Amino acid sequence: MTSLYCVNAEHGFCTRPTGNVVPCCISKQSIQADDGRPANLSIHDAESIWNGQYLKDLRTDLNAGVKHKNCQQCWDEEAAGYPSKRIRDNERWSQLDFVPTGATPKLLDLSLGNTCNLACRTCGTFASSRWYKESQRQQLNPVQRTELKVLNDTIAASYDEQANIWSFLDKTLPEVLHIDFYGGEPMLVKRHWAMLDNIPDSQAQNISLHFNTNGTQWDDEYATTLKRFKAVIIDLSIDGIEDKFEYMRWPAEWSEVSNNILRFKQLSDENPQIQVGICVTLSILNIWSLPETLDYVHKTGLSCYLNLLFQPASMCLKNLPDNARDLVLDRLATIEHNQIASVREFIRSNNFDLNLRSELFRTLQEHDTLRNQSFRSMYPLLIEALNNV
Repeated sequence: MTSLYCVNAEHGFCTRPTGNVVPCCISKQSIQADDGRPANLSIHDAESIWNGQYLKDLRTDLNAGVKHKNCQQCWDEEAAGYPSKRIRDNERWSQLDFVPTGATPKLLDLSLGNTCNLACRTCGTFASSRWYKESQRQQLNPVQRTELKVLNDTIAASYDEQANIWSFLDKTLPEVLHIDFYGGEPMLVKRHWAMLDNIPDSQAQNISLHFNTNGTQWDDEYATTLKRFKAVIIDLSIDGIEDKFEYMRWPAEWSEVSNNILRFKQLSDENPQIQVGICVTLSILNIWSLPETLDYVHKTGLSCYLNLLFQPASMCLKNLPDNARDLVLDRLATIEHNQIASVREFIRSNNFDLNLRSELFRTLQEHDTLRNQSFRSMYPLLIEALNNV
């Protein structure tokens, strides 16, 4: 059987905002620690997770051509003809193909808590402290409130100043080649900026960085720090422009973020080792406005990566009923983008679930009420198609 080698399984270490540790950022489940519980930094040592049996077995399976269940998103994307994370990352880090798994990871994928100033529509408390704050306004039962508090407390314990993750990260730095920073909002995590500032220039020149940021934060000192590294990629996640952006990325203001986009672009123009691009995560909530989003990105002169949303499942493009699917496909027919054919193929593979449609409408209405917003007024044609099942 053909090997399904994955560089992330061999050399990557990925933390989630919740404190869970996974083989990579799109894994279905947490790594299972050797004590049988899901690996979480609030109760497990990071080094023991890295050296545990679960990752050893995962590597063995993939290299033997066994499609491990934790990698289902890659298998789904590859079946739809979409270049999966496995394929993209294997190509990017091809020099590591024959390097044995080391004592420490060489590729870090870090979501260091849920500190965030936004409550984006496709997110939740697991990755946003602002979502947790908003949950206090929701009509939740006592069990739900307790579960959210336990989750928020677990996140805090996983990434506070005494958490073991920080000493483990310091230990990896002599061997690490690349660090991805996700959120929460990574630009707000002061502890990781201190970690980067402590890396000597001679070492920083061997490390590349990637940030996925919501674009609301700009700091001249952070910009100076970034200039020290071998290469830096900054993906600005916007998911729309103007009122569509403000709907998706509440309570951000488009005027502030659009100004920051120009600042980041200037940083890139003046420092060739720093690349800045736009990332749009496609869901039912923003697919209709994709043409105008891409038109804006084209005018900025930046590149745009189209990411596919899988969770929440109610918002996934696979959950379009046939008539809405056909309407969206017509809407996208004239778009010129190197990923649009794969996006259209993904939409064609829809598997509509009426219960998920009901969940979508319930969630939209609840948060529209809390935020004084209206999805229906922005996308009336799409709403009509979603209703007409």
